[in-house]
Amino acid sequence: MHHSSHPQRPATSGSVIHWAAAYELLFERISRASDARIIALAGIRPGDTVLDVGCGPGSLTRAAGRAAEPGGAAHGIDPAPEMIARAQRNAQRSSTTHFQVGVIERLPFPDHTFDIVLSRLMFHHLPGDLKRQGLGEIRRVLKPGGMCITVDIALRPGGLISQALAHTVAAGMARVNVAEYAPIYVAAGFDDIHTGPTGARLLAYVSGRAPAAQR
Repeated sequence: MHHSSHPQRPATSGSVIHWAAAYELLFERISRASDARIIALAGIRPGDTVLDVGCGPGSLTRAAGRAAEPGGAAHGIDPAPEMIARAQRNAQRSSTTHFQVGVIERLPFPDHTFDIVLSRLMFHHLPGDLKRQGLGEIRRVLKPGGMCITVDIALRPGGLISQALAHTVAAGMARVNVAEYAPIYVAAGFDDIHTGPTGARLLAYVSGRAPAAQR
C-alpha cells in the first residue's frame, strides 16, 4: 500500500470530520453492512480503477479494492489527515488500496483516470455550490462512460430517527433527500441517471455516467 498522505489540512468549503476513531466506532456497522451492496450497485469488476471520495476510515475503499482484483485498484481521498492515517492503518495488508489527503473541489488525479467513482455519507457535508463543483471534478477524472454513484442517508421525514437527529450534531442528516442530487448530476453533464434504495438500511443512492467517447 502506498502511504501518500500530506500532514497539512487542505482548504475546503465543505464540512470536515477530524474525529476519526470515534467516527469509525459510530458508523462501522452501517458502513460494513452497506459495503457489498454499494459495490454491487457500482458493478466493480476485476481490473477496474476506482476512486472513493470522502473515504473516511476506508471501509468502502478496501471493499472496492478487493472487488477490483486482479489487475485493478482503489484510491481513497479525504480532507482530514486523521481519517487518512486511520485508513492507511486499516489497509496495511492491502496491495490494491491507496489513500491520500485530498478535497473534492481539486481531485489530485489526471483526466479520465477512473472507471468508477464512489461516495458514501459525504455529499450532505457539502454546500450546494460545492456539490456542483465536485461533480464536475468527478466527471473530469472519470473515463468516458464511467460511473459515479453517490450514497447518502435516507430517512422518512418526520420519522423517529429524523426527529432524534434533528436535535443532535447530525441534524443535517435529517434533511437529506438523495433524489435532490439528481438535478445536480444533470447540470454536471452526467447521463443515464438513476436513484433508489441501496438495499442497505437508511441509505439511498443516485448514479450517473460520464458521456461516452464520441466515435
